[in-house]
Amino acid sequence: MNPSREELHGIPGRNLRSRSSGYQYPALLQAGTTNQNIVINCDSQSAIEAINSTKIKSKTTLRATEALNTLGEGNQVLLRWVPAHRGYEGNEKADSLAKKGSKNIDSNAVSLPIPKVIGNSALRRRTTRKTETSWNKLPPSHTKRMWRNKFTKEIPKLNRGNLRRATQFLTGHAALNYHLNKYKPDKISPTCPHCLAEEETVGHFMGQCPKWSAQRSALFDSFYLSASDIVDNFTLTEILHYINDTRRLADDHSRT
Repeated sequence: MNPSREELHGIPGRNLRSRSSGYQYPALLQAGTTNQNIVINCDSQSAIEAINSTKIKSKTTLRATEALNTLGEGNQVLLRWVPAHRGYEGNEKADSLAKKGSKNIDSNAVSLPIPKVIGNSALRRRTTRKTETSWNKLPPSHTKRMWRNKFTKEIPKLNRGNLRRATQFLTGHAALNYHLNKYKPDKISPTCPHCLAEEETVGHFMGQCPKWSAQRSALFDSFYLSASDIVDNFTLTEILHYINDTRRLADDHSRT
């Protein structure tokens, strides 16, 4: 049975045309095969694409590419795709040997290299655990009270102005009287300039000052909320809508 034209995938640009399967080309190298037209059948399109790629991502692909190029130095070699389990002799032989090898419990164990993706995943998990441990050991702070993990996906999507206001909201280092008083205690009172009832903290501005009750009602469906109520029940985008509507922290009036 011969493959149709659509089933042939030569590799242009490589000196890669006897007929064999992928498992046989190391033997061809060891035998010193030269001056032959060699066709190598492979039923894995992903393997062929990896070998044909200009970017090598694994040692296995690198070794296969180097072996094929070495074989191609003294031979005409064609690496082609064939459908699996369709009676191609070399391919069927490779499948048979693979099944036999998987059942051979008496063979010596082979130590395979750890894939890079597994190493990266383990590193991310370890880094996350260490970060969470360090975070949990920190003393109580405004940022710890305000931060929620759900904000993580929203922050990279913010424009510069909203990112600046989100940072003020989350850190407490905001252009509100309570924070500004720390830098200019003789010129700026920490008291809220709108209601004159409490210090103008982020919590007061977000959920308690009567000056912004209409905005809170429209966006949070409540006239009075605690900071915890807001960060627990609303997205960062919704919180920024409120901040932008008040224009209290805005150096521009852009919305998310």
